[in-house]
Formats: sequence, structure tokens, C-alpha cells
Amino acid sequence: MGMQAEIQIKNIAKASKGLSEIKNINLDIHSGEIIGFIGPDGSGKTLLMNLLTTYTTPDNGSILFNSKNIYNNTEEYKQNIGYLPRTNPLFENMTVSDFLKLMAKFSKVPQYLLPTRVIDTIRTCQLDSVKNSIIRTLSKGAKRRVGIGHTIIHNPPLLLLDQPTAELDPNQARNIRNLIKSISKERTIIIYSQSLDDIIELCSRIIYIKKGEIVADINVKELLQHSEENTIYKVQIAPIPQIKAIEELECIEGVEKAEIYSEYIYLHCHKDVKIQEQLFHLCGINGWYINCLTPIEATIEELLKRQLIN
Repeated sequence: MGMQAEIQIKNIAKASKGLSEIKNINLDIHSGEIIGFIGPDGSGKTLLMNLLTTYTTPDNGSILFNSKNIYNNTEEYKQNIGYLPRTNPLFENMTVSDFLKLMAKFSKVPQYLLPTRVIDTIRTCQLDSVKNSIIRTLSKGAKRRVGIGHTIIHNPPLLLLDQPTAELDPNQARNIRNLIKSISKERTIIIYSQSLDDIIELCSRIIYIKKGEIVADINVKELLQHSEENTIYKVQIAPIPQIKAIEELECIEGVEKAEIYSEYIYLHCHKDVKIQEQLFHLCGINGWYINCLTPIEATIEELLKRQLIN
């Protein structure tokens, strides 16, 4: 395969009849990246996915796939993408093999390649044991694997996956994540998911969308490195207002960042530094008292929540 799959989203804006809208989003997605879109309900994630599939067109701006406008080259673009909707539409009365063969024909796989593509896809998606089964008799997890088979049958370099583990039990969801990892080689993948496990385990980059705008673009490798090197302390100091306390706390040696969330201050500190003594000293000379001082394990989930809150 090895084909490039670069996406450039340029000043995309779209108002919809529902509550969500997209406001002048700009984003470059590089070949081979696995990107995760997350954000609250109504933030515009699904609308952006609909724009990327050409299901809907923008009011403004453009999306380029390998430097070509996807709305001017829709047929060519669709040959290069595999799309798995959340609803996972399948022809439930067909066998797995017959369904995949039909989907390969729909996707214009050449006749001479059909048998090989079907066999390869069945093997890749671990469907050997159910290839002759009627789809409606399968478990939810197996049906989702058939859906992914449909998505990759024509060997596209770009995959768009909408909530790939939705409504699956933890074991089925883990299997689907492992399958996505196995098909990610040399592909660009865009995932929209409400599962933090999906995003953290699969994605190299996380795009957080809120009210139709990108509010965070997070490199997962850097975040993981940060989680290995840092400890977070949850602190509550009185009677000084938090905003004023932060200025003093950031001056403590070893404190990399101080931030307010709810009624607490979170101090990001290098793992090798013990801040307790310095903190007690600071409070002593200022006449403050500490209501709370709790170390929190700097897990990727915790760091991600901290980043997305700010």
C-alpha cells in the first residue's frame, strides 16, 4: 500500500439545523497519524466527520486530501477512504463471506483481486470461524469486526471510524482496539470516540473540539512522557484567594505548573522533587494553612483531563 493520506482542513465552517456548528477550523493531519476527535455532546465532532466523508459540504473553507479538494474530486476521494459509521450498517441476512465479496464489488475492487481481498480481510479481522455464518447470528463484537472488514476491503489509505467500540463490552472493545492497531500500519486513521480508552490507547494525537472550535491539539507521546516524569499534587490553601496563591506556588523549586480546577489548585511537579517542606515553609511565613495536600498519580487520564479543562 504505502500511499500517502494527508488531510488539510482549511477554514472549514458549517452551520447545521441541529445545535452543533463548526467555526473556521484549521487542521493538518499527516500521513500515518492516528488522530482522535473528542469533545462534549453538540461540540461539532459528528458534523466534522460528516464533512470528512463528504456526506455534507461546508458553508465555507475546504478540505484537501493529498492536495486535492475532496468536494471537487468526490469519487476519487471515496476510493481512498474507508468509513465505519457508528450504526455499523450490515446486510444481516447474508453470510460474512458473501457480504464482504459484495462490498468489495461496490468498492470497485478488480474482479481478479476479489477472492484474495476477501480471504485477506477475513483473516485480518479474525472472522475465519464465522465466515460462513449469517451476520445476524453474530455477537456485537463479531459484527463490528465485519464492519471494519467492509471498511478496509478496498485497501484504503485513510480510515474514518465513528465510535468503533460503542456498545461493546470491555473484552469486545479491547479486541476491536487491537484490530485497529493491527490495520493502522501505513494508514492514516481518524477516530471519533467517547471512550477515553480508545483515544489514549490508539491515538498519536488528540484533537479536543468544543463549541465548534479546536481548543486543544495534544501529542500523546509528549503527554505520556510528562506522566512518567511528573507528580501532581492536589492542594487547597486558605485564607488567600487561589489566584493569588498560584503566583507564590509557581515560585517553589520543582513546581512546573500550577492551575486551578474547582476549589483546588493542582501543582505539576518533577517526580524527584518533594515540595512538602517548601510548601509548609511558604504557608508558615504567610500565615496560611493547608486544608488539603494530596499527591495524585500523574496518569495519562489525569493529565488529559487537566489539559482539556484548561
